[in-house]
Amino acid sequence: MNKLVLFVFLLLSFSLKAQLTEAFTDGDFTNNPTWFGDTSAFKITSSTAIPAAMRPALQLNTAVAGNSCIVTANPITLNTNEWDFWIKLSFNPTANNNARVYLVSDQSDLKGTLNGYYLGIGETNDRLTFCSQNGLAVTVLLTGTITNLNNSINTIRIKVKRDINALWQIYSDTAGGTNFLLEGSITDNTINAGNYFGFNCLYTVSNATKFYFDDIYAGIIFVDTIAPKALNVSTITPSKLDVMFSENLDQATAENILNYDVDNSINNPATALQDAANKSLIHLSFAQSFITDTNYTITISNVKDLNSNVMIADAFPFKYSDVINNDVNKVLINEIMADVNPAPNQLPACDYIELYNSSNEAVCLNQWALKLKDAGDTFYFTNITLQPDSYLVVCDNGSVSLLSPFCQNIYSFSSFLINDETTVTLFNSAGNIEYQISYDLSWYHDAVKVREAGRSNK
Repeated sequence: MNKLVLFVFLLLSFSLKAQLTEAFTDGDFTNNPTWFGDTSAFKITSSTAIPAAMRPALQLNTAVAGNSCIVTANPITLNTNEWDFWIKLSFNPTANNNARVYLVSDQSDLKGTLNGYYLGIGETNDRLTFCSQNGLAVTVLLTGTITNLNNSINTIRIKVKRDINALWQIYSDTAGGTNFLLEGSITDNTINAGNYFGFNCLYTVSNATKFYFDDIYAGIIFVDTIAPKALNVSTITPSKLDVMFSENLDQATAENILNYDVDNSINNPATALQDAANKSLIHLSFAQSFITDTNYTITISNVKDLNSNVMIADAFPFKYSDVINNDVNKVLINEIMADVNPAPNQLPACDYIELYNSSNEAVCLNQWALKLKDAGDTFYFTNITLQPDSYLVVCDNGSVSLLSPFCQNIYSFSSFLINDETTVTLFNSAGNIEYQISYDLSWYHDAVKVREAGRSNK
């Protein structure tokens, strides 16, 4: 849930029941709500180490090894409730470097004797663990099956639900977005009350600044009433299309071939398959091939999300052209939005790069790559075709929902941060430089804009 959606929801539901909400947008954790504990060990940050959509966030900030916790009052009762929060650990967690997120605790000192429930982030086998604590005794109630924390950087959004029958359900999105997958569920009612929510960080000196927390919600279970939307349609081959949706989908309706129809006598696909990793991506295969340079329209309808919300029928034009891969300077880096703090006028605070296909042919970007020199990151594209005279915005997963009102074609990676000065290189599938640009944030104030300062490979 991005910050805007989070706060709209909070305003609408605040009067219904006491709840905890915190996104640190005021740059302060001493008021509204008030956090206490080892407060000197934490700060509010807008560092580019975290996605633009998450700035500002709470960061552990010490110079020595230790065990620091920070808590706030948690006014909810253990009944039908939901907890939702975003967390980033910029290290591979171990027994000496991990986090506990206490959903409820009857004590404010999370390092001592207490009764409560917490989520262990990497303290056991690189997995999420859901635990109860009675005094100092900890019982692992559930070990997650989705999140693998054996990474140097771990960015996760976690959702926990508890119903009236004490059934706990743990969900996660390992890209930090809202495409949740079920880690597991268990029934437990051994603890029935708690007054505090908080974070308990255990760390060595090398990781004393590498814990980040944001977008915290604890209250009544949020019921999703927003229908999914088809965001874009990509031509993969003469008989295959990919459709990207705004959220994870119900598999039965997403794979129903009758929910997709192409004009010009192409009709329904032969198969519709939900991507194994990205549950918002659908692969369509047709018995007939598209005629080169012919205009088609695909109509999509009746697809549901995981909460049975049905999409509004929509239509997307597309054209298949002979795909090119190695022609240099067909695809340009058209625009760069870097280090957006504060947000630019009328746009969300998101880092992104915009690509433009300047040719009259479709370009398959499969295995093309963006290299951000100063960040040391290379990002590889899969299953995306850029149509002639069209644009593609590239961002991180958490920025898709923020940017979708402004652009139709979006491609996202799990993390995508752009420094205020760097060299960005676009490589084609043969490994050749398609386009390259070196830029400085100060250009924003110049008459010559970023999009006019590109340096091609010619």
